[in-house]
Amino acid sequence: MNKKIIYSVAGVICAVSIVFMIFALSSKPRTEVIFNKPAFDDTAIEGKPSSPPESYSSMSVSGYMVILCGEPVIDGDVMQLYLTNPDSNAIYLKARIMNADGDCVGESGLLKPGEYVSSIEIDSSNNATEKKYTVKIMAYEEDTYKSAGAVNLNVTAAES
Repeated sequence: MNKKIIYSVAGVICAVSIVFMIFALSSKPRTEVIFNKPAFDDTAIEGKPSSPPESYSSMSVSGYMVILCGEPVIDGDVMQLYLTNPDSNAIYLKARIMNADGDCVGESGLLKPGEYVSSIEIDSSNNATEKKYTVKIMAYEEDTYKSAGAVNLNVTAAES
């Protein structure tokens, strides 16, 4: 008879525990994650830059191509980098420029396949003499805006 009581008490304890877990999980506030699609770049230009191809670097990253100026140039508060999303890509590209401390000092909007942006405004107010930057190029799937990968490029920008 003692075994019946022990099993009954254990069963009640398990049932009460399950009820408390269900209550705790269902009463937990749900936070909805809202994804804001990045905006397209207002300064994007259709086609390819007209500069000589030997001044550009192209790289294959996770199945897509990225083309940009071989040596980005700083001209005041602008980095000229001619980021190009070739029309053979099936993704959107975006660039973010970060200073040596990892702070974002400028970024482009999304570039559709077959578009390029010649320059990106940068905030050089913190360190006007800075020349070392990281250009993070991010790719997004066209329909879902899910990440299609990213690459960081360490660059030393030349002064114009």
